[in-house]
Amino acid sequence: MRRWQFPLTLVTIGLVALSLTVVTMRGVAADTPTAPSQQSNQIGEKLAGWEYFAAPGDGAFNVIVNYDKGSAQGINAFAAANRQLVDQVNGSVEATVVFKQPITASEFKDLIGKSGVQVKAYTMRAISGTGLRATIAGAPLGNDLFPQAALDGLVRNVNQKQAGVVFKGVVTVDVTANQRQLKQLLADGRVYTTDVTQSVAIGRARAKAVTNAAMSKANVASLPTKSRLAAPLYWYMEDMGIAPQ
Repeated sequence: MRRWQFPLTLVTIGLVALSLTVVTMRGVAADTPTAPSQQSNQIGEKLAGWEYFAAPGDGAFNVIVNYDKGSAQGINAFAAANRQLVDQVNGSVEATVVFKQPITASEFKDLIGKSGVQVKAYTMRAISGTGLRATIAGAPLGNDLFPQAALDGLVRNVNQKQAGVVFKGVVTVDVTANQRQLKQLLADGRVYTTDVTQSVAIGRARAKAVTNAAMSKANVASLPTKSRLAAPLYWYMEDMGIAPQ
């Protein structure tokens, strides 16, 4: 799923683009990667609970992380793999903290304040008047971690387009954190997992690219890296009954 720079933007309702500004979004199904062929310059690995693919394109080295989103077992395996990967973290890495259910703004502020992580962005769950799930993306505004006034204004404006939208809480947060901080978050009963697979996949893909002839020909070493998760984890946690709807 593509991310935007914001203070606050409504990203999707029912996986259909809806925003106060003009945005575009590719559907989740279209984001699912396919296995690399022997003739392509795509590389990847299938690991316990997850897999990744990487290839140059559009001026970047693109890394996509995928997992089995079609079953509770597959999602739980992905979460378990991430908990184990935290033991391999050295220094600070980018990670996504995924909650078991939406948490309130006050809970969110308290948790982040105690953990000391650096917040880049977060997603929140809302429910439309017709029962569709809505994903709202947010980010700190200056020193304000959770700009409540901006969120309230957004919900009011969205209700003019689709009445009855109810804010439920924060469901994921993108952070920069070290191993100690990630383990502290994992010890909190509200946290489902801390997803570090993109950071791990980038390191593994970069190492593989060094010895790959096609990657060398594409001059991958000089390209910036872009990464993403093929499908939004919390959405499929809801679909599979792991998180409440």
